Amino acid sequence: MSHHVLFKSLNLVTYITAISTIYYYREFIGDAILKHPNYLTNSEVGYVIPAINWFLLGGFNLVQWLDFAHDVVVEGVSWHLFVSNLIVASWRYNWLIAGQILLVINAILVWRLFIKVRVFTPTNLIDYAFVHISFSLYSGLVWLDVFQNFFAAFTNTESGPESLTAYGAAFSVFVLLAIGSYHAEFSRDPDSWSAATIAL
Repeated sequence: MSHHVLFKSLNLVTYITAISTIYYYREFIGDAILKHPNYLTNSEVGYVIPAINWFLLGGFNLVQWLDFAHDVVVEGVSWHLFVSNLIVASWRYNWLIAGQILLVINAILVWRLFIKVRVFTPTNLIDYAFVHISFSLYSGLVWLDVFQNFFAAFTNTESGPESLTAYGAAFSVFVLLAIGSYHAEFSRDPDSWSAATIAL
């Protein structure tokens, strides 16, 4: 078995593991978020975007075996998605600091993956949807996860809108907008799905 077949297989296996983890712990994660009301979580949109993203990533795990996707998977995705899926599968909300570190590592991995993938021009609509859009969305989503987890774990709204928590949330939104603007305007990215994810 070549290493290409190996990491494609690992992409699929760890994707299933990550999805199973999210499904199994869905009530636990939801309850944990509700127990930590803050300025950046508890939005219904926050559940819709990940659902769309994981659906597209599921499509990618099928598309990656097709001939037209071979180069972008081998040279662009490489081992990044496999490691990212492991992080998602191992992360737990109540790890707090450890969970935050893992999310930052995951965000860096996915962003690097997306930067490498966007070099390749989509060859057809399936390629565009399940390779390029999926990782463009994911690159925006992981940075949103970093900020949401930080505020869900360490802050609340009890101190009022003039507290350091509120100012921190405003600053985080500013940083997210800067990341979104980078994707949409300055990165030569033909897609703006990352920016759209952050904007939503």
